[in-house]
Amino acid sequence: MKDDIYKQIIQVVCLLAVVAVNTIVRGWLIVKLWGWFITPLFNMQPPSVVNAIGFSLFVTYLAFIPSKTETRPVGDSLKNALRYGLTVPPIVFLVGWLVSGFMP
Repeated sequence: MKDDIYKQIIQVVCLLAVVAVNTIVRGWLIVKLWGWFITPLFNMQPPSVVNAIGFSLFVTYLAFIPSKTETRPVGDSLKNALRYGLTVPPIVFLVGWLVSGFMP
């Protein structure tokens, strides 16, 4: 019983850490994409990473649609957060970098 509680606590702490790292990476990625595409087009300075994180959280909050399905175990949420953090940002960065090579 206690082992299950400790395991769940560790999973929650790991999930919070992964979400925090994913949020920082997303902010950094917004700054990079902004510098590649918005700055040359509109001559606007890129935001700081902190501003980009805030903007990302704001957009995520606006776009969030609660799921009506049953709740998932914390372990599944941790796996999904890791999967997202390890796949989506590198792909977006790579595609953005490739596209920025075609910018005038």
